[in-house]
Amino acid sequence: MGVGQAGFSCVLSIGGVEVGEAKDVKINMSRGEVEDSARDTGGFRSFIPGLGEWSLEFMLLKKDPESSAMAAIRAAFLAGTVVEDVRMVDDFNNGWEGDVAVTNFSENQPYEDAVAIDVTFRGRGVPVQITNGS
Repeated sequence: MGVGQAGFSCVLSIGGVEVGEAKDVKINMSRGEVEDSARDTGGFRSFIPGLGEWSLEFMLLKKDPESSAMAAIRAAFLAGTVVEDVRMVDDFNNGWEGDVAVTNFSENQPYEDAVAIDVTFRGRGVPVQITNGS
């Protein structure tokens, strides 16, 4: 029987440096669809996989003093530069890595909760799967 994992023991890192203030990290992977319906598909539409894409979405808790990770993510967003060597791994060191563009950097100031930044990383190319620390 397998063992569950606690989300707080997973790690998001950039260039080997942990992004400690990250919370609720989620990877999204999807593919478009290409319709290849023809007369030989029996009156039903037919589809094949299209282009793939991936992204990471997470929240950064705003702290003072600001971390180097927060500063680097903001700088990449403002400059429109690529963030290299982004890695998310679980408690067993399995996960994903790749280079990304920062496409969202939105600050939230809720009345009764911590100030946080919503961040979206959009993947560049195919993400690399990590298995047991590969």
